[in-house]
Amino acid sequence: FYLLHQDRLQAAVDVLEKGRKKFPLNDDIPYFLALGYEDLNDHDKAKTILAQLYQRRPDWREMAYTYALTCGETQDFACMETILENLRRSHPDDPVILNALGFTWTEEGKNLDQARTMIERALASDPTNFSYQDSLAWVLFKLGRIEESSRILKNAAAETQDAEILLHLSELEQHEGQKQEAWGSYLSAQFELARTRKTSARLMESMQRLEKILDQKAKPKPQEVLETRVVNPQRGFSGLFQCEWNVRSQTPVRMRFSLKNSNPEDLKVYYWPPGVLAPLNKNQVIETFAPSKPIIEEFEEALRG
Repeated sequence: FYLLHQDRLQAAVDVLEKGRKKFPLNDDIPYFLALGYEDLNDHDKAKTILAQLYQRRPDWREMAYTYALTCGETQDFACMETILENLRRSHPDDPVILNALGFTWTEEGKNLDQARTMIERALASDPTNFSYQDSLAWVLFKLGRIEESSRILKNAAAETQDAEILLHLSELEQHEGQKQEAWGSYLSAQFELARTRKTSARLMESMQRLEKILDQKAKPKPQEVLETRVVNPQRGFSGLFQCEWNVRSQTPVRMRFSLKNSNPEDLKVYYWPPGVLAPLNKNQVIETFAPSKPIIEEFEEALRG
């Protein structure tokens, strides 16, 4: 746990590997080891460890659910479905399991009415859960109830900017002939996935499949997706940032500002999220320095404090 707090994930995994050999009867160590491999995007290793644990402890609900999701990441959907069905038999009212199995059936295009019923039960237990809302919208889409699905997906996407929800919205929009809107949702999903350290093979495959069915003629040019605005920052900050702004979703994509080192002629450029786009050029630094200066000074004063 200390190493994880230091963001030294590989070192933490190495310690757990040694611990697993030293304490072969301890089930917690391999479970956390599997989670570590998941965070390192090594889903095959995680699956192997979890499969062994599942053989010994099939009644361990948390571990079994993690194993099911890992099977999904490795495209072993038959295994995923079997585990989730076993979990549903032992935990018939668990909303997380009901939603997961209902969503899995929806993805496979089978048992759709039963899947809808299970997802609705999950949502009734937690109406504000956007994951459950997404699952309901997706099964409604598969059942041809487009208007209801669209309403739910648009609201959930606006509230969360979740990549999977955006991909579902994009496919619905493409299905309804809203070709430019479909590209907007797809590109927003692509951006959200690029920001995360942990990758999802399942979502990447969904993106590849979706891009093939999107209308290439409707694909927007970069300047149609982004524009530059000066906006007031939120959450207690003062001053101004220069922002790249997503026109369609009306959300900021990245903030950028410059600050001066001890040498008055030396300017450093900072932008968020790091690595999304190229650093600012000299003219952009000059343009953004003045409105950025108050917030930089306040930030430096807070650091000194």
